[in-house]
Amino acid sequence: MMNLARPARFICYTTLLFVAHLAAGAQNTFTDAEANGVKSFLRENFHQTNACIVIALADEHGNRLFTAGKLDNGTDQEVNGDTVFFIGSVSKTFTTLLLEDMVERGEMKLDASVARYLSTSVKVPTHGGREITLLDLATHSAGCPGNPDNMSGADVREQYESYTVGKMYAFLSGYTLNRDPGTEFEYSNVGMALLGHVIALKAGTNFESLVVNRLCRPLHMDSTCITLTSELKTRLAMGHDGSGKPSPPWKLQAYSPAGDIHSTANDLLKYASAHAGLVPSSLSPLMKRTHKLRFKDSRGLPDVPGGLFGHTAMDWVDRDAYQPPPHRTPRSRWWRRQLSRLGRL
Repeated sequence: MMNLARPARFICYTTLLFVAHLAAGAQNTFTDAEANGVKSFLRENFHQTNACIVIALADEHGNRLFTAGKLDNGTDQEVNGDTVFFIGSVSKTFTTLLLEDMVERGEMKLDASVARYLSTSVKVPTHGGREITLLDLATHSAGCPGNPDNMSGADVREQYESYTVGKMYAFLSGYTLNRDPGTEFEYSNVGMALLGHVIALKAGTNFESLVVNRLCRPLHMDSTCITLTSELKTRLAMGHDGSGKPSPPWKLQAYSPAGDIHSTANDLLKYASAHAGLVPSSLSPLMKRTHKLRFKDSRGLPDVPGGLFGHTAMDWVDRDAYQPPPHRTPRSRWWRRQLSRLGRL
């Protein structure tokens, strides 16, 4: 869930791994042997590097944290559960949850046309008489590409940071769909950006205010936001690009709903636990609606080996990690697979 089409390699990670409700009862408890395996992985991959990682796990028995590395922000501070990370496309799950919140409040409808919430000067493409709906955007099935063709800038970062609402409107007005909306999953940053934009327009406020007031406050996620305060900046883990140079969090404009949120492992544990039904929350019924499977991805991301998303929901994907009985992968093997994936990031 961390892809903004993989624009830059951030050598700092916040990883959420669910060990909950896997229909196996007490045997899902995270064992000491598995914990030792995680610690061994951290020693082998993050010792004496400028990388850092926080692995957070939640199950019915509580939370566990595993950490390695330092913030690399000019101090000698080690990472912990309150370290702030730029969480990238995990932000998209907040955007789709906001949509369900808008629907619950009677402010929007899933099957409503996107054009309904935009000025008539913006031409939203259609195909076969079918208009793009809010649900199409939330499920990546609108038929929009991963990124629009009118991004510009000296590098990828500038292309993302300089992308404005005006550019997004221009893209929509000139784009031609090649299939009916709602028929196929195709991961789209610009589609999710558009969804967050129309949600904020309808609510009459900005996207960050909605995230903080409607989602973070009910969940007591006090370190989750877009705009960092001075105090949060002191806890920020510095990202790095592919060459290892420091890469501060991107400052997005129109693309903010697609990947601009900052958070901590402790906050994301609250978020994950509420989604998994481990803790009660007023948002739980809305969260469950975002889990409904909608598509099976057959496209993936261009130029990303093994980039298929598996079964997809709003905006959750399983990357085929979950296998129902009798084909379930033994958990020890599943853990090795997840750690191996982290080592390749």
